[in-house]
Amino acid sequence: MTIKIGSTRIDDLIKALDGRTLDGITFRYTGQKMGINAKFEHDGSDFETAKKAVKAFTKSTEEFAALFISIQP
Repeated sequence: MTIKIGSTRIDDLIKALDGRTLDGITFRYTGQKMGINAKFEHDGSDFETAKKAVKAFTKSTEEFAALFISIQP
C-alpha cells in the first residue's frame, strides 16, 4: 500500500522514515517526490493504521513535532 506525506521539511522526513518500522509497519520511500510531498510504500493493514504510526512518530520526534504534516492515501 502507499501513503503520501507532505511537509515543508520533506527531505528530512524521507531520511527519517525510509526503512523505519513504526508500530510494526515498515515504510519505504518510493523515490517519487512532488514538491513538498513524497510517496512511501508500507506493509500496514490499512491507511488509518499507517497514518496513526506516522503521526505518533512525528509528534514524538523533537525536530518534527511542530511541523504541519499532511498524510493522504
